[in-house]
Amino acid sequence: TTGDGIAKFGEVVDGRFMGINYSRAFVAFSDALSSVIPRFAFEAAEKTLMTINREVPPHTDSNIECVINVYLRTSNCLTQFYDIEGEPQTFQIENQTDGSIHKPECLKPADSFVAKAGEVYLLNVKQPHAVKAQRPGPIDRQAICLQSSVATYEEVLTWLLQA
Repeated sequence: TTGDGIAKFGEVVDGRFMGINYSRAFVAFSDALSSVIPRFAFEAAEKTLMTINREVPPHTDSNIECVINVYLRTSNCLTQFYDIEGEPQTFQIENQTDGSIHKPECLKPADSFVAKAGEVYLLNVKQPHAVKAQRPGPIDRQAICLQSSVATYEEVLTWLLQA
């Protein structure tokens, strides 16, 4: 189940919010989750429901070191990570704190993936990344996010590999 909204990153277009919306999520630990996520990692994470209804430009997340996404709906979008080339050119939108939007001319494509519903990914959200549509039409992405504002991507990856 979901609770109050936590944060939104995007803009209002024709009276409709377009972007990323995070709400509190109340998720019970289950046998299905235990097969991919250790209980201690689950319990230590902030649980949110992320909803995305548009492409997302290259960015780094605010107030989050890393996240484990359990994808519910994906719209067959590509999650593209980038390496920074040269001097980064960034700016912030409303609600961003330590995250920022990156201008594409300073980025080189790196790893990418197209998640399917039910798949689970650990993401280094301090590395620039974007969400790109693979075909025309509306975007309707949703994931349960297990977010850490303390443990880094490298720390969580080590924990997961040892579990």
